[in-house]
Amino acid sequence: MLAPGTLLDGRYEVVRVLGSGSFATVYLAKHCGLLSLHAVKVLDVELIGLPDVRNRFLAEGRIQAQLHHPNIVAVTDTLTDPVAALVMEYVEGPTLGAFLAAPKRGRTLAARLNVVRDVLIPVLEAVGTAHDKGIVHRDLKPENIIVGVDASGRLRPRVTDFGIAKVLEKTGLNTGKQKTQAGMRLGTACYMSPEQVRAPLDVDSRSDIFALGAILYEVVTGRLAFDGADEFDIMSNVVCGRYTPAQDVVPELRADLSACIRKALAPDPSARFRDCGGMSRAVASALAETRPRPEIPQPTAAAPTRPRPSVPPVRAPPAGVPSQARGWSWPLVFSLGVAAVGVVCAVGGMLTMFVMGIGTPAVVATAPPPPAAVPASTSASESTPTRKSGSKIKKTTTVARSESTPPPPTPAPTPVGEPTPAPAPVLVAPTTGATAIEPVALPVAMKYVPPPTPAAANDDTCAELVRLEPQAMLGQLRPGQVKCIEERIGKEDAQTTKDKLSRVLIANADGRGDRWEWERLMKRHLEELDRSDPDMCFKYAMQLSRGGTGRAPGVIRWADYALENKQRWSGTTYTKRVYDLYGLKTLAANKLWTEAEETFATKEHTGESAAKAAKWRGQTKDFAREWIDYAKSSGQDTKNATAICVSASNSLAFCEG
Repeated sequence: MLAPGTLLDGRYEVVRVLGSGSFATVYLAKHCGLLSLHAVKVLDVELIGLPDVRNRFLAEGRIQAQLHHPNIVAVTDTLTDPVAALVMEYVEGPTLGAFLAAPKRGRTLAARLNVVRDVLIPVLEAVGTAHDKGIVHRDLKPENIIVGVDASGRLRPRVTDFGIAKVLEKTGLNTGKQKTQAGMRLGTACYMSPEQVRAPLDVDSRSDIFALGAILYEVVTGRLAFDGADEFDIMSNVVCGRYTPAQDVVPELRADLSACIRKALAPDPSARFRDCGGMSRAVASALAETRPRPEIPQPTAAAPTRPRPSVPPVRAPPAGVPSQARGWSWPLVFSLGVAAVGVVCAVGGMLTMFVMGIGTPAVVATAPPPPAAVPASTSASESTPTRKSGSKIKKTTTVARSESTPPPPTPAPTPVGEPTPAPAPVLVAPTTGATAIEPVALPVAMKYVPPPTPAAANDDTCAELVRLEPQAMLGQLRPGQVKCIEERIGKEDAQTTKDKLSRVLIANADGRGDRWEWERLMKRHLEELDRSDPDMCFKYAMQLSRGGTGRAPGVIRWADYALENKQRWSGTTYTKRVYDLYGLKTLAANKLWTEAEETFATKEHTGESAAKAAKWRGQTKDFAREWIDYAKSSGQDTKNATAICVSASNSLAFCEG
């Protein structure tokens, strides 16, 4: 911590602490010459010697310095004496998290929707600007959005902390060499996208859209979209898309805004909004009090469900007309023949297009023309696919369908937030009597889009792990596929391949929520394949800690393995997990000591039981002291560790020394 009055680079004087993050502290500082206030982000002293952390810190300054938007905190300078620091514009105001937690803030749905309108829509525009420059934030959350006020008194949010932003390839930004180590999971679990949980390196702008969807959910409902007992449970819910729909939490929420949230939080990135602009427009439209309604054709009395064109009936001439006029005239026979041929062609054409996957042209009703007028073609708002460029296009001529032709299926609605396709000409027919039927051309621009080939229902092969991994994350592997993977693990010689296959089975058990199977597979993986992954050891130790005393030795064992490889973590993940592991070891030893004491006192008052109680009491004391020491060095709570330590050692001096 820097004391007030400390000079940075001889130009900035520290005033006070504003806040702290995963690897830096932000101070309010005053420029000695201009007397202007600035926010100065200073890298923590104990992390200066870590190259990866320093590189990420410097990259943050380079990234933010090249982003110019009224809703992004600007970086204006860098400092090196006496510590590395970034100088930013000072934004006076709370974070979005604190803003929402303020008394009387967001108690009504109307107030929460105002926050969406005044804060989140500008944030979407700001993040969209970063995406346009090829930058993905990767850690969007309420704590990284500062809610300030502009000169006119209106809310002005600012996005900050691009410390773990990913600069996409083929951009011209000068950010230096910035990489994320394999296994390093950057971001906050509640707002991380499924693909960021699975592979932190392979994320794009749609990962930020997922995080913004989680923030939108929180603003609207007042609760987290994804929560759990621990980080592992949260990430499992994220990957499987398990959350309570917004309308179930807030029944009066408009369906279109709920649809925006659902689309942004889709587990499949391709099902989300394509960009922040599309999401911003969809949310703004959902917030609008009045919106133009799409024009829907009004049903007629003759066709209550949907108007359909028909061939005009042939009526007999009235009385008084010469008998030879009552017969079939050649023009009329010719017209009806043309109509019949047209019906056959139209139906055949529709069947052909249906088989090819093209679809059927839409039909809408038109107002009846004057009796003497010749019917003309019209257009509809539904889209018609276009043929591939370069392919030959035939102009087809046909006539209206007969009344016996079934109506075409209703086109699927346009997805929320997506642009409405351009209108295309459609097939219509006159609704009143006429002497002839005018032929109408079908659309001439059609594109054949082959439907995706679904996986065979009985495909139990397991050769393509890339195809199996998404299924496994959702717990959707079939029994035949699981059996195939098990057989491959037994036959494979390459340790790397066996490791990957085993992880697929573990992910599948987790996706199905089968804790017993997950535990069995995890134990086998750690015992037989690889125990050097601290994440897996940590998760397994956490799972064992939920059991009885018989599992306590396993908790200690796998917590020790995780601590042996803790250098693979960094930042808040390192700090929190190491603290949790020391706590797990202490609580497990304390559980064993308590049981041994009870056994000695009530069941087996023997030397062996006394020795066991003494052993676990000593372990509890030592583990608790390690927990206290680390908690003090990392600035975390020592209350529980101290209480257990004093209980085991009967010495407050030992625990606090």
